[in-house]
Amino acid sequence: MEIKIRSIMWNSHVPMLVRASRKVDFLDLKVFSSKTLENDSLRLDEALEEMEKADIILLYRSSEGFWEENEKRLREIGQKVPIVCVSHDPSLWYLSTVRSGVVSTCYSYIILGGEENFANMLRYIACEAVGLDVSFEPPKKVPWEGLYHPDAPETYFETVDEYLEWYEGRRGQRSEVRDRRSEVR
Repeated sequence: MEIKIRSIMWNSHVPMLVRASRKVDFLDLKVFSSKTLENDSLRLDEALEEMEKADIILLYRSSEGFWEENEKRLREIGQKVPIVCVSHDPSLWYLSTVRSGVVSTCYSYIILGGEENFANMLRYIACEAVGLDVSFEPPKKVPWEGLYHPDAPETYFETVDEYLEWYEGRRGQRSEVRDRRSEVR
C-alpha cells in the first residue's frame, strides 16, 4: 500500500525530509518549501491542490504570511485528510487534526533531527494517522559531535581514544591483508 504524504516544510528541513523519505518504501512524498510558497502564489495553489489528494498532510508552520491567508482552506482539507501541524511555537499546532500526542512526538523527531529520526517520523505518522501496520523507532538523540569513519561498525565514536583504539586494530588488519596479497602474486 502506498501512502501519499504531502508536506509544507520549513526550508532547512526540506532536504532531510526528502532524504529520509527514500528510506520508507511505501511512501509517496511531495514536499513544498514554505519560503517558495511565500513568494510564488502559483506554487501555493499547486501545493494546496496536492494537499487535497493526500492521505496525510505534514505541515511545519512558520511565520510566513501565506499561512493565515490559507488557513480556511487548510481547515477544509483537514476535514477529509489527517493533518499533523508542528511549529517552533506550539500555539500554532492548532491546524492539526490528529491527537496532540502525535503532534508532539513528530516535533520531537524534527527537533532531534537526523535522517533516521525523519524516516521514523514518516513511519510513525503513517501508523498513527491512517493506521498503517508499520514499525518505527521512537525519537533518538543524535550526537552533536563525534568522530566518524565509513568502515567503522559504530555509527560514531564519542572520544578520540575510542576512535584511535578502533583505528589501531584496523591498521593491523589492513597490514595482514596487504601481506597476504603480496604472497598471492
